[in-house]
Amino acid sequence: MTRRRSKTYWAFDTEFIACGLKLSDDVCNFGFANNLGESRVFHTPREVRDFIDKKRFRKLFCWSLRPEFGSLASWALLGIRFNQNPLLAVNTESPQIQRFKIERANGKTTWIYDIQSYFKNMRWRSI
Repeated sequence: MTRRRSKTYWAFDTEFIACGLKLSDDVCNFGFANNLGESRVFHTPREVRDFIDKKRFRKLFCWSLRPEFGSLASWALLGIRFNQNPLLAVNTESPQIQRFKIERANGKTTWIYDIQSYFKNMRWRSI
């Protein structure tokens, strides 16, 4: 019997000061974790960019997309194509934004998915 390799799902969360000025750097840190118990915390944009590029994520997950999108945009981590106009990374025509994309250093795309909406659809309304 052959052993199947388990899939690894990475998610991230940011901590930020919600009352910061629009032009100030109010993001404190980025935390990444996966379903196998690995976790990493970074305090600078360079460390986050290097980690994302090294891991070559195709998908990342987050619980609440809007603040995480703001944190990535604040630290200019959306990629060369999207940093000038962060709205290019999302579909602004969509009634509910549930995903966006970032560009890695090699030009490939990583999709970020909001998983909170999946749980709300399962009638977990108190979330």
